Amino acid sequence: AFIFSPVFYSIGKYIFQIQFPYSVLFTSFSTLLVVVLISIIFPKTEMSILVNFYKTVKPPGYFWKNWANENNIELNQNVVSLFQLSVLTLAGIGLVFSGLFGIGFFIFGNYLNFALSGAVCILSLVTTVKLFPKEFEA
Repeated sequence: AFIFSPVFYSIGKYIFQIQFPYSVLFTSFSTLLVVVLISIIFPKTEMSILVNFYKTVKPPGYFWKNWANENNIELNQNVVSLFQLSVLTLAGIGLVFSGLFGIGFFIFGNYLNFALSGAVCILSLVTTVKLFPKEFEA
């Protein structure tokens, strides 16, 4: 998808002369279509590779728990709830954007918004550290 997006954007913009915002739709749907077709056409990943990935990376999450249970694979760690994943996602977005906007506010001398961005950044960081899943000790 990383490679297809700029290719389809260029095709839509320069060959078909598609203007914004329709160029975004063309790029998104074209990339999605190609990724789905590639997923259907090419063979599935071998189970041994997936099991090795699971045992090496130990990914948390609800969907990996279901996959491990369906394939009779021992779970590596506690499963993270969907609520916890949602909060971690929001905390990550808050961390990134408050940092980026905070730097911009500081550069342009808007110190009140810089302080607010700093507070959001610290809150997001604390939330991430507190809620991030811990691995089992082997």
